[in-house]
Amino acid sequence: MRGSEAVGIDRCLLVCALLLALLSIASCGSHTDSSGVKSVPPPTSVRVDEAPQGVRVTWSGSKHATCYTVFWGSSRTEYRNFANTRDCPVIISGLDKGELYCFAVTAWGERGESDYSTEVMYMYDDDPSRSTQHLTKGNELMASGQYLEAYAYISAAIRLQPQRAEAYKSRALLYEKMDEPELAKKDSVMAEKLSSRKTASLPLRRQ
Repeated sequence: MRGSEAVGIDRCLLVCALLLALLSIASCGSHTDSSGVKSVPPPTSVRVDEAPQGVRVTWSGSKHATCYTVFWGSSRTEYRNFANTRDCPVIISGLDKGELYCFAVTAWGERGESDYSTEVMYMYDDDPSRSTQHLTKGNELMASGQYLEAYAYISAAIRLQPQRAEAYKSRALLYEKMDEPELAKKDSVMAEKLSSRKTASLPLRRQ
């Protein structure tokens, strides 16, 4: 084979390889299979909030989703309960007070079920007397690097006793560790306000 012909073949093979690579990249970013049916991504922005007789689970809907499944349980990624729904939000009742719960949501589309959403942890309690207990537990978890669990406990302490400045300080520190500077600043400001109010309300000492 002459040298010019060999060079021409090498160039042709290189062009073909580049085209195949580009097609592969394009297919990885697609949400359709060979039949053209679109897949569905998992829900985002999942939140769990207090509700009468239970908790309220909300999320941002997924494109192409036809319905959703809300999962919950007492262990991370091990959900023993679920509820199917077409509506958002969903009220979950029958939870045990003083227990930590894990929640996640999936979406359903033409190709089946999506992956789980980001997991959310929530301490379900309505007893203000356990606020100190939850704050202590949250600080311990934060010190051991278990930030999601710590957030659930510290937030419960704030929810049960909204005037606790030290709870806001703890959550501000937790937000800093979680790289959420704006939320950390917001809780720090609240902690300062509550501390100032407490100081102002103290009776003056007689000289």
